[in-house]
Amino acid sequence: MAHVAFFAIADAGHVHPTLAVVEELVRRGHRVSYAAADEFADRVALAGARRVGYTATMKSFFGRDKASFADRDRFAGTDLARIQHGRLAEAVANLPTLAAEFDRDRPDLVVHSSPCWAARLLAARWAVPTVRSVPTFAGNEHWSLGRNYGGDGSSAGLAAVHAGLGRLIERLGVDLGADEFFTERGGRATLVYLPRAFQPAGDTFDPRTHFVGPCLGPRGRHGRWQPPPAGSRLALVSLGTAYNNRPEFFRRCVDSFADTDWHAVIALGGGLDPAALGPLPGNVQAHPFVPQLDVLKRADVFVSSAGMGSVMESLHAGVPVVAAPQMPEQRANADRIVELGLGARLDDVDALARTVDAVTSDAGVRARVADMRRQIDAAGGASAAADVVELALEEARQPCT
Repeated sequence: MAHVAFFAIADAGHVHPTLAVVEELVRRGHRVSYAAADEFADRVALAGARRVGYTATMKSFFGRDKASFADRDRFAGTDLARIQHGRLAEAVANLPTLAAEFDRDRPDLVVHSSPCWAARLLAARWAVPTVRSVPTFAGNEHWSLGRNYGGDGSSAGLAAVHAGLGRLIERLGVDLGADEFFTERGGRATLVYLPRAFQPAGDTFDPRTHFVGPCLGPRGRHGRWQPPPAGSRLALVSLGTAYNNRPEFFRRCVDSFADTDWHAVIALGGGLDPAALGPLPGNVQAHPFVPQLDVLKRADVFVSSAGMGSVMESLHAGVPVVAAPQMPEQRANADRIVELGLGARLDDVDALARTVDAVTSDAGVRARVADMRRQIDAAGGASAAADVVELALEEARQPCT
């Protein structure tokens, strides 16, 4: 059996989709190591992997001005340079410790999220195959987030990042050109954690791109909630874990659900104390975190910032989405939800009660959500993803002809 190394940045949206894949590979007898930040240590261990430490410098990098990424429909031209600068800095910070750890226990294959540059550099140095892990929309020459929701990418800051990456590649003695690195050519396969039917231009991707759907697996018990009385209509409200310090948004949600027959469960994401919302009516509860998958099993609608992980979890549970996006990537997801008739976009939180009533009473929405749920089930999930990893391992073992 093989040694597979997973690498992901310190973001739940990048880590969570991989955990069930890790668990499935371990079940099949493979040995898995996972370079992940401390906050994910318990979840990585629960999946059966050996955790390797990973320093999350990107969080502090974006923490200085992360609000500048919110409340915009498109990425600005300078955003790409800032993001890539953060990725380069995180790679430089992690390469020495990751190299020391894995040089004495070299993996047979690396599974990595795109922002984790250290993983690709080390895989190139070790000459081991890679599989890319994509928790958002995939991109190709027909559609990409950068082109469809981006600004001018010709920022002068990019030249400095590319020069810095070139120096790092030279120092590592890696046979990898900058163009190949940024276009991410050379990987054995790409795992995309959504069904092809949800991907814009989904039929234009090559056979190496595998749309396996959401891979839902072990997370442990994260948060708490109080299930409402049987028969109550249930709305889950969450802005995720990145941009959630929005007390006015949550207060207006409380006001919208007060004096209705809805029971609302509000997950604040750790960015706000529930006490900041003031007294809550009896049909509203607020918590720092909730066990999202458990709540979705009972929910009738999910009012979400439309991060891809949450959208897929909602549709997997057969629950329509009312999207309240806060950044361009989430706006792309919200646009796709509206385009496919799987919910609605919330542009005015004061219209929340009317919007959830309209979505949940629409027979067409229910039928389309049910069909997407079938598409998700057919995509294969963690089992299909593990098949892709094993095929990449098998292909890498074949002698070159």
